[in-house]
Amino acid sequence: MTKSEPQPPSTKVAELQQKKASLEKNLSNLEKQIYALETSYLEETDHLGNLLRGWDNYLSSRQTAPTHKKKIRDNDRLFSYSSVTAIPDQEKR
Repeated sequence: MTKSEPQPPSTKVAELQQKKASLEKNLSNLEKQIYALETSYLEETDHLGNLLRGWDNYLSSRQTAPTHKKKIRDNDRLFSYSSVTAIPDQEKR
């Protein structure tokens, strides 16, 4: 068996930097997807109840959805902001 030639350090560093950039892009895309799904969940369940606010309104609410959407507060975003790299102003992107 022959061993492969070791890569020069500069090549290895460039390879690792490229991999890091790819992973950061994937993480950013996942965070945006989580943010969008969480927004949808919070908007759709606000009038009935949800994981964060409880289901107190479930039995007492009318079966129709409200005509206006409430603004979602940052405190309601349990999943989006649980990431260390999450950026609070993702809606502005």
